[in-house]
Amino acid sequence: MSADAGWGTNLGTKAWNLDVQAYKKIAKLPQDIQDKFISDMAQNVHNKENIQGLITKTIKNNLLSRGNEDVLTWFTPEIIKALEDNKIRLQTPVAVFEDRQVKHSLGDRKTLKQRLSEEQFLNIYDYVKNPDEVYLDTELSALIYVKYLPEDEIIDERDCIKIPVQINTNKRKRPINYVGTTGRINHFKTFNKSKRYKRIE
Repeated sequence: MSADAGWGTNLGTKAWNLDVQAYKKIAKLPQDIQDKFISDMAQNVHNKENIQGLITKTIKNNLLSRGNEDVLTWFTPEIIKALEDNKIRLQTPVAVFEDRQVKHSLGDRKTLKQRLSEEQFLNIYDYVKNPDEVYLDTELSALIYVKYLPEDEIIDERDCIKIPVQINTNKRKRPINYVGTTGRINHFKTFNKSKRYKRIE
C-alpha cells in the first residue's frame, strides 16, 4: 500500500518552511530592518501566483483537498504592532492558505448568498494585500480582513467579503497562521452589532 498523490510527504512544510526560517533569521535584527523585510514579504507577488494556482488546481479537482498549503501573505508591521498592543504575540507573521478552504468557501456548505464566485475567490491575495478594514476577533483570536463589494456583486445585503486568519500564539511545530473560510457578509450586522470585533486597521 502507498499514499495517494499529495499525501506521501508534508507538502505544507515545504511550502511555508522557508518563510518561517526567514522570519527566524531576521527576528533578532534591528526593528527598522525587520519592518522593511516584513513589509516586502507582505507584498510578495509570487504568493498571488502560487495561491491562484492552488485554487485553480483544486477547483479542477472537483474541490477535493490533497493537503496542499501555500503562503498567502505576511502580516504587516502595523498589524503585528496592533496585535502586540492587544497582548497577542505571534509565533510568526506568516499566513497560510490550505486547499481544503476552496471547498469550504465555494462548496455547498455555504448558501449561494454566502459563497464567493470563483473569480472573486481567485482575488483573495489582492483582498488581503489591500483590505478596506482589518478587525481582531477577540473571541476566536483571529484577524478578519474585510473587502467591500461593488454594488453589482452584493447579494441579499451582504456587502463585503470576510477573510478570517486564525492567529497562532503557541503551536511551535507549525508556527504559522491559517486562513479560514471566506464568505460574503453584511458589514453592519457583523461588526456594528457585536462587541467581539475590534478594528485595528
